[in-house]
Amino acid sequence: MSKWGWGETSEAKLRANRKYDEEQTRQYHLKLNMRTDIDIIKWLNWESGERSIQGYIKRLIREDMFKRMKEKQTASPETQAHVTAD
Repeated sequence: MSKWGWGETSEAKLRANRKYDEEQTRQYHLKLNMRTDIDIIKWLNWESGERSIQGYIKRLIREDMFKRMKEKQTASPETQAHVTAD
């Protein structure tokens, strides 16, 4: 039995998980300095609360992506030509 009480994981399952992770996922690690990044560390610990820090960061990135795409659409020549033609 494993130390978590869930039973042993088979080698085949471990290989399948590694294969899936290699093909379908990417990991990005964030190393924060306890002196210079303490504000970020405290914010993440406070903001995440019971939620996932990963989910919080992904939401912030998606919000930024949406904002930038919206800004590009607003500033695109096609949009400007359409607005001035009306």
